[in-house]
Amino acid sequence: MEGIRQAVKKPGAGLRSMAVSEDGLIEAVYVPDKSFVWGVQWHPEFSFRTDADSRKILKTFVLAANL
Repeated sequence: MEGIRQAVKKPGAGLRSMAVSEDGLIEAVYVPDKSFVWGVQWHPEFSFRTDADSRKILKTFVLAANL
């Protein structure tokens, strides 16, 4: 991804990685004991039209918000 100026080197307390790039950078984290706490290193709301993974993230978010 172009223009990345930050990365997660080691997740903080309670966070777990859920997406890692080919070069080993953590691109997404979550909190396993919470219903929906995710952090991603991109903007799925901008790329959902062309990226299936971004669509899955947004769909999951909407479903979790409707509980």
